[in-house]
Amino acid sequence: MYGRWTYIGYGLILLTFAFQKFLKKKPLADIIVAFDCCYFIILAVKSYGHTGYIQAALVLFSLPVFFLSQKKNLRLFFLFVTWGMILAVTYCFTSSDFLYVMAIGFFIVAIACICFMYDYVAGSGTFEPGVSEGERGYFRGIARIVAVSLSLIALYCACVTVGLRLSNVYRDAPLSELSCKITKGPGKGLYTTKEHLQQYNEICDVIDEYADGEGRVLFSKVCPWGYLYSGMGCGYPTTWRATAYNADQLESFYSLNPDNYPDVIIVLDEEYGSYDAAGDVEDDHNPNLDEMNDYWKDYIRDRGMTEIQVSCGKVYTTK
Repeated sequence: MYGRWTYIGYGLILLTFAFQKFLKKKPLADIIVAFDCCYFIILAVKSYGHTGYIQAALVLFSLPVFFLSQKKNLRLFFLFVTWGMILAVTYCFTSSDFLYVMAIGFFIVAIACICFMYDYVAGSGTFEPGVSEGERGYFRGIARIVAVSLSLIALYCACVTVGLRLSNVYRDAPLSELSCKITKGPGKGLYTTKEHLQQYNEICDVIDEYADGEGRVLFSKVCPWGYLYSGMGCGYPTTWRATAYNADQLESFYSLNPDNYPDVIIVLDEEYGSYDAAGDVEDDHNPNLDEMNDYWKDYIRDRGMTEIQVSCGKVYTTK
C-alpha cells in the first residue's frame, strides 16, 4: 500500500528506539516529531478512501513519538501495542488481503497511540539541566507547534475513521441506500438494498423448498450464510468459495470424508450478491459466476441428479 514509504517508517522507529536516550532531548525530539508529522501526511494521502488504513499510518507515526517521550507508559504499550501487533501479524498470515485485514490489529494499537501522543505533549515541559530561560522559551514555542500538530493528527484520524465507516459499506451499496430490513435468517435485523433483499429472500425460499432436510448441500459460488440457514450440513471442504479446490484436492477430501458428498447443489445466478466499488473494495457485478469444474459436472451426471430451474439459479438434487 505505502510502498517504499513504509521503510522510512521502519527506519524512524528503529532509530528512535535504539538512540532514544540521546534523541529525546529538547529540541531534537521536537524536530524529529515534526519530521514524523510530515511523514504522516504522506501516509494519510496514500491512505485516502481506504477503510482502516489510517490506523496503520497512525501506528507508524506514533511509535517514534512513544520512544521520544519523557514519560513512557510501558503498561499501556505491552497491553495494546504488543497484542495488537500480534493480532495484525496473525491476520496477515491467515488472509490474502494483507494490510486491509491487518488494520484490525492496528486499530487496537491506535487506541494506545492517542495516549502516547498525549504523554509526549505532557512531558514537553521537561528540560535538561543547564538550559537557560531564553532557550526554554524558544523550546516551549516549538513544543506548542508540535502539540497542535499532534492534536490535529488525532482529530483527523478520528474523523476519517467515522467518515469511512459511514461511507464505505463492505460489498453492499452506500449507507444511504440500505433502507430495507432483513426479517429472517442469519441476516435478520441487517439493512440492505431492495434488490439485495429480494435476492436474499429468493435464496431463502429455494433453501426452504430444496435444502431443509437431511443430508448435505453445496452452494456455488459464494453463499456462506446459506449453510447457516439450511437445515442440511455442508457438502464441501469450506463454506466459502465453491471454486477453492481443484479436482485432485476434492478427490482426496471426499475419499477421507465420504459422508460429506452433497445431496443437493444450488448454483446461483452470477449477478446475485453483486455490488459496486466502495473505497478499497472493487466492484463485482458477477460474484457468483459459475466456475464449477469438470469434477462437479461428472458428479452430477454420475449421481443422476435432476436439474431444476429456480428464481435464483439452478438446483441439482437426487430427490
